[in-house]
Amino acid sequence: MEIGFFVAAGKGSHTPPLDCNSLTMRPPREATREGLARASGDAAFAADCHARFVSMYRETVGVEVVPDDPWAQLRGAVEAVFRSWNSDRARTYRSREGIPDDLGTAGTIQAMVFGNRGPDSGTGVLFTRDPATGEAVLYGDVMFGAQGEDVVAGTHHTEQISVLDERMPAVGAELRRYAETLERHYTDLCDIEFTIEQGRLWMLQVRVGKRSPQAALRMAIDMAEDPDFPLTRADAVRRVAALLVDPPRVATERDDVGPALTAGLPASSFTLRLLRWARAPARAPGRRADRVQQSRRSAEPCAQ
Repeated sequence: MEIGFFVAAGKGSHTPPLDCNSLTMRPPREATREGLARASGDAAFAADCHARFVSMYRETVGVEVVPDDPWAQLRGAVEAVFRSWNSDRARTYRSREGIPDDLGTAGTIQAMVFGNRGPDSGTGVLFTRDPATGEAVLYGDVMFGAQGEDVVAGTHHTEQISVLDERMPAVGAELRRYAETLERHYTDLCDIEFTIEQGRLWMLQVRVGKRSPQAALRMAIDMAEDPDFPLTRADAVRRVAALLVDPPRVATERDDVGPALTAGLPASSFTLRLLRWARAPARAPGRRADRVQQSRRSAEPCAQ
């Protein structure tokens, strides 16, 4: 039986991702492709996996010829992960994020699932809230019959995450439950990657998501004001306190706006709004504290 492996830098090392999708193909590779086609009943799927493997291995590992030996393939992928630690991209990322150069990285090797195994398979990325506005709705993209690199590369047409509710409602409902569980576990916006293989949902990875300053304010207030969400008012203020130094400003210039209808508040209203909200008494503090502690104890990370 042929098995695919995913080799990547360990997420705990806080490095930008350098991933190598390595399909372990025993020599000769043509015979392996034929065997995979027989096992899956889909020659197109087998050919697609073979083409992806060869292309990505050459690009990521930096070789012209892909070795036939699966152990040599795996070793080459692992060494590429460790070399990525000293790449210009990784150095720039660590400098910006304040991560020491001597921290080092680790490698993660795990069995793959395939989003390109037919119309009931797919892959996608999502945020548990809109990272631009902070609205409490799932925000992301999904692509059917595809692998993860197709979504993030920006070279393929994707669909909004809401299409899952129409096309695969059971998977869509399951994904929403997992997204809520993960958000409560991290008490923050989550950036999630997932794959669907023949109707079965697999959660691949999660990280705390990036967001705009406007979204950061809205999320902090909404989460802290929700009596069932495990984020205290004090934690919410600390989370966005850095924005008080340089509050977000949004300016647009248009010549065809017509006469002014009313006068708006100045940009400093962001600071005033946050300070007023932070200083206002919390609602039902005793019951809220109990809910926060209970939510922290009950929140568990999603399992595959």
